Amino acid sequence: MTNGSLKILLSCQSRDGAEKINHLFRNAGQAAQTHRVTSIEDLNQCLNDDQWDLALCEESNAELKMHTVLQEVVSSNSGTPVVLLLDDASNENIVNGLKNGAQDAVDIAHQEHLLYVANREIKNARFRRVHSDLERSLQEVNGRFETLMSTAEDAVAYVLDGIHVNVNAAYANAFGINDVDEFLAIPLIDLVAECDQESFRNFLRHYNEESEQELTVSFVPPEGEQFSARLRFAPAVFDDEQCTQLILRKLDAEAAADDVSVKSTAKDPGTGLQDRYSMVDLLQEYAADEQKVGCLLYIGISDFASLKRRHGLSGSRIVREAVATIVERATSDYEAANITHYGEDSFTVLLPDAEESVAMRMARSLCEQVEEAIIDIEDHTAQCSCCVGVVNLADDEFTDSNDVLDKAFMALEEARQLYAEDSSIAGVVLHRPGNTSPKTAQSYDVRELVGSNRLRMMFQPVINLHGEAAESYEATLRLLDDEYQEQAVDPLFQAMNQKPGDTSLDKWLVVEGTKNLKAQHETGKRTMLTINLTQNALIDNTFSNWLGVAMKAAQLSPECIILQFSESTISHYLKQAMRFQQEVSEWKFRFGLNQFGRDPESVKVLQHYKADYAFIDASFALNLQKDPTNTENLKTVLNRLQENKVASIVPYVENAATLACLWQMNVHYIQGHYLQAPGEQMDYEFSEPG
Repeated sequence: MTNGSLKILLSCQSRDGAEKINHLFRNAGQAAQTHRVTSIEDLNQCLNDDQWDLALCEESNAELKMHTVLQEVVSSNSGTPVVLLLDDASNENIVNGLKNGAQDAVDIAHQEHLLYVANREIKNARFRRVHSDLERSLQEVNGRFETLMSTAEDAVAYVLDGIHVNVNAAYANAFGINDVDEFLAIPLIDLVAECDQESFRNFLRHYNEESEQELTVSFVPPEGEQFSARLRFAPAVFDDEQCTQLILRKLDAEAAADDVSVKSTAKDPGTGLQDRYSMVDLLQEYAADEQKVGCLLYIGISDFASLKRRHGLSGSRIVREAVATIVERATSDYEAANITHYGEDSFTVLLPDAEESVAMRMARSLCEQVEEAIIDIEDHTAQCSCCVGVVNLADDEFTDSNDVLDKAFMALEEARQLYAEDSSIAGVVLHRPGNTSPKTAQSYDVRELVGSNRLRMMFQPVINLHGEAAESYEATLRLLDDEYQEQAVDPLFQAMNQKPGDTSLDKWLVVEGTKNLKAQHETGKRTMLTINLTQNALIDNTFSNWLGVAMKAAQLSPECIILQFSESTISHYLKQAMRFQQEVSEWKFRFGLNQFGRDPESVKVLQHYKADYAFIDASFALNLQKDPTNTENLKTVLNRLQENKVASIVPYVENAATLACLWQMNVHYIQGHYLQAPGEQMDYEFSEPG
């Protein structure tokens, strides 16, 4: 229980009492140094001269009254916990002892109880002392930090989410400001000159917060003349928050010119390749050239986060450097190739004058070489794969470097999705002109779809496997084309996500869902309904207010509504989701997650977003149907949900064998065609599953 010899003060009637205490701890395998105090002067001397783990005070000690000893120990501020040994351990006597500062009081005859209490309080006292020592150390560090900040010759600032949270005098003076407090809460971007706003925003958009990087930028002080400076960005922690440390060095006119001239040849220290700014500059020139010809490859290492978890930071760095070498080797035949280490897990290759077919062939070869490589990491090896987004720079739609990079990145993301679905396919995708998203070319007007009766709400039952047969449905959609043939509904949700803030589909889902649910309640049934919403419901700050008005109009209790978002939506918009939950908290909605478990870090979402239910990703049920023994991954996800007190729902239950397997795994709810396909009515008989 404790480490080292225990130091215990004893206030007891006789030496026999002290020996009994020694014997108690010795029998428990713990060495104890005890001192029996004989007077108040002796007690105070002990408290002043040494640090004690515990003080035990017998009620029966006539020489030193128990409450007198207790008062002296408490008032000494020594941090020594006191446990009273009572002859009469009545509730009144115990409470009185606790009121006067004792940590606990036990019956003197209950020796085993005393041992447990003593060890608990010794452990707690040591924790308190360690905590106190750490607090003192923290105060000293903070003091040294403030001293260093105030006396540093370098201009230093700390920025969190783009906002200054701490600056020193040198930094403030660089902008002609004498009071450092005036800088707090000022956005960094507000100080950047108009001529550098675009390039600075591009830098921030792609900045890797785990590495140190530098940038030359022009600033405009609140009062004063524009100046150029070199900013060094580095990861830091301020007030327990991950943030960015800035070190600013002013440049005179000649130095600024020299800095700009060498910026395009700056090297990334980790890989030896040119840095991202080199590529931004080159692409900016290409975008301005009407006769531009060539291709850009945007290369991403697959699942780099998992590589870091498996091999650590140093191991993942070795993997990244190995991939950089392969990229150089794969493009070595093309002498004009410009290669940059663009992001933590990504590289870009500019191929001037290259035809599309050459770029695609090179990208496929690169993917094959990366996948075949066996990378040595100290005493073990690693393998990885990569995907590539390809852009033909001859397309007239590109307006600037950001536009080119965004299109290449979207092509890379589509390549990753295709490769995840079928690893036998080379993870290479060519961006097609005219698409704002590689996967979403069609646009939809929700009002037109509803007016032409091409958008319909369907209902699929959600069955409780172990509890009462409460009625619950999930609202799904049926989308019809111009000829009223059923078509996939995913493109509709993808198209809405391309219109940030457009909540027309979300509002229709709520209105149509509550209208059908109210009709169900009017028959006397207490049915619950899950409504899936898009990311726009989180982005639009007015949606929560509209939702309150809609619920009043529907005259329904919000407790029968489950508002559901996909796990990826919550991950990408976590702050907005937390704000949304806070704004609608008075209505007591329930909340759900769907597609849960895709990401190995899914459980982290639940630390911030309160979910009552989670639809587990369909892949788990489909894998279970292929192989009923393939349960380990699903059990892991179920355990995560259980630990966070989230009810589990497994969809895509297509046969009795899967249902039986899920019942044995204590899944809370199931859904699937084996029970009932989505229908236009809520008409399932909730008696028993299947």
